[in-house]
Amino acid sequence: MKKIITLLYLVSFFAACTDESPTPNNSNNSSGTSVGITGVWNLVDLIEEDGQITRNGELASTYSTTTSNQNGTTEFRTDGTYISKIGYDYQIINTVDGEASVDNANKAPVITLGEYTYDSNKKEISTTVDGATFTSLVTELAANKIVIVTDTRTETVEDGVTVVSTNKTTATYSK
Repeated sequence: MKKIITLLYLVSFFAACTDESPTPNNSNNSSGTSVGITGVWNLVDLIEEDGQITRNGELASTYSTTTSNQNGTTEFRTDGTYISKIGYDYQIINTVDGEASVDNANKAPVITLGEYTYDSNKKEISTTVDGATFTSLVTELAANKIVIVTDTRTETVEDGVTVVSTNKTTATYSK
């Protein structure tokens, strides 16, 4: 579960993989207006949907996560780097064999540094943290709002059992 929460945190400030050269300053929204991705963005909302956990290929549980009391920012700098300090309270609903359980917890703000690129043609943002690159789709980009959707997948081996967690994570930020 800690690995899922860590991934939730990482995804909360984006991801995407592209072969394009970095273009952190400009992008085009659907109306064709140039909108910059650089600047300081405040976390407004973070939701995980359609979560599944499998153990050795067998479905073990499903889950969804919502957040509240979001605090922190991500700053995209003109040099292609970013710094993020984000924290939040979260509620995870985990369902095993039809029985749902609800857990509430707090993710204290943590500072993360990395690099990013934004491909305005594909509407993808790539973030690299500690050598790992994440791919996300920018579904909305305006002067004061950005919405980033990531299909998340993690795989670990615990006591010889392969555990895979997948979900769709949507992060919303404002300026």
